[in-house]
Amino acid sequence: TTVVYMARATLAAFRNGALAAGIDPATPAIAIFGATRPDEARVSGTVTDLPERLGELPSKGPVLVIIGHAMGAAVSAAIRQQARA
Repeated sequence: TTVVYMARATLAAFRNGALAAGIDPATPAIAIFGATRPDEARVSGTVTDLPERLGELPSKGPVLVIIGHAMGAAVSAAIRQQARA
């Protein structure tokens, strides 16, 4: 599992490097804007598509990204919750 803090500007380059190094493109990932704050927001997906999904988060503020199979359950739960909305 890898955690990247303040990842908004660097996540696409990180993803490209990770894919080139052999990370599974389907590795679960989650981005958390304003973690632990009242305005916390999240998007989830895979290491491949998460950089493009960052635009769904508020544009100003800290973004924490967690990439790895430890996030599999959290990503699955988020997908189920989005489907219900």
